[in-house]
Amino acid sequence: MTELFEESFGLVEHIKRLKSAFRAEDDETLTDTIQVEKALAEIRKDQQVMVRVLERLAHDIHFVREQSANLFNNEVVLWRDPSGTFSLRMFIYSPESDSYIHDHNAWGMFTPWFGKVLVENYERMDKEGGEKSAQLILKEKRLLEPGQAEMVKPLNLGIHRVDYAEGSPAIVVAVYGRPMARGYILRFDAETGRITKIYHRSRHRREWAKKLLDLIGA
Repeated sequence: MTELFEESFGLVEHIKRLKSAFRAEDDETLTDTIQVEKALAEIRKDQQVMVRVLERLAHDIHFVREQSANLFNNEVVLWRDPSGTFSLRMFIYSPESDSYIHDHNAWGMFTPWFGKVLVENYERMDKEGGEKSAQLILKEKRLLEPGQAEMVKPLNLGIHRVDYAEGSPAIVVAVYGRPMARGYILRFDAETGRITKIYHRSRHRREWAKKLLDLIGA
């Protein structure tokens, strides 16, 4: 994506605030998380940014196509810092959106932009903590409203599920720190214990191409 529309979305000042809060390191303990939360709150209060993004999704087919390779079907990338320090994203929750239990490749923070969301935080009970199966317990369930923020951590410390609440669609704005180089996230089935690796669609195509090149001897 060559342009992330920060000017047309009205994100310029918001991004400046986030840049001043983030550090080059990828550890949230070395970043001013209070300032990150304040910057996220300012974005949440700026409803016009949300409206502009929705209008772009509704009417700009090129923007929609650029978002098609995202990890979740309800994810919209608003900004990726060129240094890789952080990214700003929007998530739309409705009956058709991805809302499975998953972990993260980075620490992050999110807040409802519109509506309310249900947040379920899980804990792994299996000591090995591998990537084939897991024993999960529901540690906490929260109803998150606009003005309330939730923090997530990477890997096993940040396993959760987010979905819309009270029968109405919801919109979340989220900021994430520098991602790990893992290349996938883990999807969990709390009932069966099964774990599935979820890759970006572009990574799938890249891996398929490599295998085919080997197969045809090119």
